[in-house]
Amino acid sequence: MSCSTDKTIRIWELNFGECLKILRGHTNDVPSITVISDEKLISGSNCEIKVWDVESGTCFQTFNVGHTSYINSIVKISNEKIASCDQDGKIMIWNLDNGERLKTIDAHSGIIWRLVKLSNTQIISCSDDKTIKVWDIETGICLKTLYAHNNKVYCLDLLI
Repeated sequence: MSCSTDKTIRIWELNFGECLKILRGHTNDVPSITVISDEKLISGSNCEIKVWDVESGTCFQTFNVGHTSYINSIVKISNEKIASCDQDGKIMIWNLDNGERLKTIDAHSGIIWRLVKLSNTQIISCSDDKTIKVWDIETGICLKTLYAHNNKVYCLDLLI
C-alpha cells in the first residue's frame, strides 16, 4: 500500500509492480495508512481518519471529530482501538467499531511524526520537540521521555 499528496491510496501487487486498486475519498494529502486486518485499512488526512474495505475499495467509516490538522501516523492498538497523532502535538485514542474518540493526550509541543505500539496499553511517539515519549494509553500519562536528539525526531521503530 502507498498513500500520497495526490489524495489517493494505492494497493499494489509487488511481484509485477502492478497497481491493483486506487482508493479515492480524501480531499487532502494522505500522509498515513495502516493495515487493520486482511479486510480493512485505515488512513489519515487533514482532520479526518477513514476506514476502508480493501476488497471493494470503498470507505465505510469516517472519524472527523477531533484532530485539527494533518494526521501523520496511525497505529492499531487492538482489534477495538487505534491511536493517531497530528501536527498539533496531540495523540487521540479511538474506538474502531464506532469511531468514538476515547481520549485526547496533549503529548508534545511540536508536530508528532510517528507512533509505534509497544503493547495493548503503551505506545511511543516522536516529535519536532526533540523528544521520544512512552505513553500509557489508558491513563494518558507519559511514562518516560527520552531527550536523545538535538533536533526534530522524524521516525522511530522497535528493534526486535
